Amino acid sequence: MVPIFDPGNLRMLLVLIVQLGIPLTILAGILFLGIRKIPSLAGQVLTPLAAGIVVTAISSAMEPPGPQTPALARFLLGMFIYPLLVLPPVLVLKEHLHRIPATVAALAVAFVSISLVLLLGAVQGDLRQDELGSVAWRSLVTVAKALVLSAAVSGLVLGLDRLLAGPGREPGQERLG
Repeated sequence: MVPIFDPGNLRMLLVLIVQLGIPLTILAGILFLGIRKIPSLAGQVLTPLAAGIVVTAISSAMEPPGPQTPALARFLLGMFIYPLLVLPPVLVLKEHLHRIPATVAALAVAFVSISLVLLLGAVQGDLRQDELGSVAWRSLVTVAKALVLSAAVSGLVLGLDRLLAGPGREPGQERLG
């Protein structure tokens, strides 16, 4: 366990969030704008979920970088895992927003979820991933962690939207954005 509130570690976490969280949030926003073009809601939700599961499994199955698996390929695959996995709850959420624009909600959920994933990864410290077992188990843990965090943050954004909409707002009324 890494002491999170140690000033040196807190600075390290802020650097991680700035250097990884912001670019991954931008990537999630770009993917969100592209996926919104799919006509059906089921297709919008299942496309990033399936892609995220496949990318997670492939990335987990790769051995440490070496001559057979270049580090760049593993890095690029890893860059798409969390942006893809935070999108399904956001795509369901966008239909229920009244005051907050869907793109702003997607960026907020992506940033907070990815920052929490980075925080959880930093708190684990030196835990060895080999102890978790098979590739399927590691992939399942990664997918579940990302989806649960994203769904929780999406719920908070929806609650904030309801708070901003006011008490007399009906779900079917016209929304902003």
